[in-house]
Amino acid sequence: MSWTKEETKRGKSNFKKNKKRKVKREKKADENSKKGTEFEKFIEGLFKDIFNYLHLKCFETRKEQYEIGENPEGLEIKWDGRYSDTNNLYIEIGENRDGRKGRYVSSGIKRNDNSHHYIIGNEEKKIFIFSKKRLQNISKKYRQVNIDTSEGFLIPEKEALKYCLCYFEKKKDSWKLISTYSKNKVKKILKLK
Repeated sequence: MSWTKEETKRGKSNFKKNKKRKVKREKKADENSKKGTEFEKFIEGLFKDIFNYLHLKCFETRKEQYEIGENPEGLEIKWDGRYSDTNNLYIEIGENRDGRKGRYVSSGIKRNDNSHHYIIGNEEKKIFIFSKKRLQNISKKYRQVNIDTSEGFLIPEKEALKYCLCYFEKKKDSWKLISTYSKNKVKKILKLK
């Protein structure tokens, strides 16, 4: 079967468009990955300042992150760049690196790794700490969304305040831990020794 000139031209055009989309998606994923790594470093510093905990170090290789988890402590750390604008937290349940529809693998709160708590937010507003199990239990209550290379659900800030273990809030130039528990109790719950 041979193609007409029109079909060939349309095929080439679609190929170029798809290639541009893929490059754009990969570039955005790389930018978000970089911001996520910077946020992990920020959280390491925050734990040092608030909890006097010097040992939080995120794994740097993909192999360690996939085989063990984000860090030896079992704390999944996610940067949410849109939270300040939307007042919603995006809780990831699946990721799709190749961009093909429906090809998600478990990640975030659904990934089977060492993580027991989920830290999410950004440096501009608030940073929440949730029990991973609690997020799994409430995930069906909220609007499910797919964005670029991941799928998840949106939890409004007001609801997040009800379900979180604690949160950090920026007050002037410093961060404060807001919790009904003492700092030491939060450290114990998070299994920080």
